[in-house]
Formats: sequence, C-alpha cells, structure tokens
Amino acid sequence: MALRLLDNPSDPFSLSVRPAAGLPRFRLGSPIRVEVLSARAGYLTLVDHGSDGALTVLYPNEDTGPVWLEAGQARSFPERGFEIRAGEPPGWG
Repeated sequence: MALRLLDNPSDPFSLSVRPAAGLPRFRLGSPIRVEVLSARAGYLTLVDHGSDGALTVLYPNEDTGPVWLEAGQARSFPERGFEIRAGEPPGWG
C-alpha cells in the first residue's frame, strides 16, 4: 500500500521533515539526518519507504521506545548512535 493512500481522519496540522542543518543533499553512502518539526505535540513514527515498496519503521525502535515530539520544537534524527546511510537506488521510489 502506498503511504500517500493512507487516510488520517484527525484535524490537519503542519509537519515538516527536511534534511538536518549542514546536509542540503544526500549522496550515496552519506549519512542521512533529518529534522522533524510538528505544529502539534505527539508521538513520532518515522518510516523508510524503499524503492521496492517495502516499509521499514525506523522510529520508534527497540533502542528508543516511543518518540515524543513537543509542538514547535525541532528534533533531529537519527539519535543515540543509530545511523542511516543513503543507498542504491537513488531517487524517490
């Protein structure tokens, strides 16, 4: 199932996920860090959507437990020694 087809029946709110400061682009093999900013407080689920259609939950994981975001406070991921690297194939599946 494509993520864009999922429906969220709750009131819409602003959510931003962008490359963390100092990382304007991701190159193959480079570390990926993103900054998440939400207009509403809540729990984060960060998912990798692979080019093959597979979905992998990155956060929360067994090391982090639930990840709480405060409204209006940017937070960078990954945290606590967890690393994500850009891999093949490049692009937006």
